[in-house]
Amino acid sequence: QIEISSFQIINQDSFEPIFVHNFPFFEIACSLLSCKLIGRTVPLFAVGTGIVTEIQQEPSCGRVVLFQYCDRDLTSVSDYPTKGAVYCIIEHNGRLVCCVSHSVLVLTLRSDNNILCLHEISNNVTSLYAKSLNHTVIVGDLIRSLTVYNANDHGDLDLLGKSGETNWLTAIEIIDKNNFLYSNMDGCLFIGSKPSNIDEDSRGLYNLCVTLCFNLDQQVNVFKRGSLLCNISQDKNIRNKHSILFGCVSGMIGIYFCSFFK
Repeated sequence: QIEISSFQIINQDSFEPIFVHNFPFFEIACSLLSCKLIGRTVPLFAVGTGIVTEIQQEPSCGRVVLFQYCDRDLTSVSDYPTKGAVYCIIEHNGRLVCCVSHSVLVLTLRSDNNILCLHEISNNVTSLYAKSLNHTVIVGDLIRSLTVYNANDHGDLDLLGKSGETNWLTAIEIIDKNNFLYSNMDGCLFIGSKPSNIDEDSRGLYNLCVTLCFNLDQQVNVFKRGSLLCNISQDKNIRNKHSILFGCVSGMIGIYFCSFFK
């Protein structure tokens, strides 16, 4: 029996499939993103895949596939072959930042519907997670913990800082440009911060300092900026209106308030 991976558009009320795109045998969808890219007025769906075979333990190739859904029809816009599985895709300034095996790619969609790689960094063991905020992009590695980059207007990623410790990460999030939240396999939450003795405008490479460590005793697998309240501005009991939600593999959902916010 062969499992087939698919990308589906479903009805928001009945959850019935409206359109289904089946990927070829052995091609597994690993990541999904709804994005609005440079020069495009209609949002696109980006699907990252990995091709798994019985011979290889890890996918040696994959694709980034762009779809457009309009008038109840799903069409393939473009695809880009990769040297490994695409574990994560985020959108930053109208471009795609993709975690592909040991690399991080910055992709852009040209006017002729061809995908162009603007920048590639290959210094990770396995790039699994990525988040962005303003000009800051962070990448979480399976073993080499956290790496911080500055994204310029041309699509380049300049290395700013990294964690010097070995840590098996499970989720990451940006608090602000100097402070970052991440969790590991042991159920611990960390805040890695830019050293206070480094100037704000300094472009030198720095090592992140762990300024907070908390044992949650739950393995966190997702962070998301937001709140559990529909309208947090109306709740006067919450002084700090900036929060990060987290979800655990056990099914627990929590909220984290951080004093770094201003």
